[in-house]
Amino acid sequence: LLLDEPSRGLDHELRLDLYRIVREVRERYQIPILLVTHDRDEAFQLGDRLLIYQAGHIVQEGPAERVFVAPRNPAVARLLGYSNVFTAAVERLDPAAGTSRLRVGNTLLTLGYLPGRLLGDRVEFCVPPHCVRLGPGENQIDVELADTAKLPSTVSLFFRAEGFDAPI
Repeated sequence: LLLDEPSRGLDHELRLDLYRIVREVRERYQIPILLVTHDRDEAFQLGDRLLIYQAGHIVQEGPAERVFVAPRNPAVARLLGYSNVFTAAVERLDPAAGTSRLRVGNTLLTLGYLPGRLLGDRVEFCVPPHCVRLGPGENQIDVELADTAKLPSTVSLFFRAEGFDAPI
């Protein structure tokens, strides 16, 4: 079954009905369904496996949850809705401790070990919105509130930080 942007133009209630019907068809008939969509929430709700295309080539594929948790590159991360994508320089690598220290502007951040990287390498990384915490803790960044975006069920906060080239 091929579905090309099946929920485009549908209101929220009809969209939910469509998702329920697609799940029922998939379970009842056990047939492959190819869903083409630009809606990441739709892809995650309906897709077992995702194929991310860019410029006519597959740039990442795998189980939906794995693709969302570990985007392969900054372009895929942004496509999946990660706005916190940054460039940093590797300042310290400690394989024994399993850590790496990255510098973004005047800020040092500790991340997991980055095998295959050398001191001074430029790396890009993303911070999923659900991993951002306000208050004391590791990897603190001094920020200033820049903007807010309100939706019925969420509020997004955008911060500016010295040395970061994009809002956090």
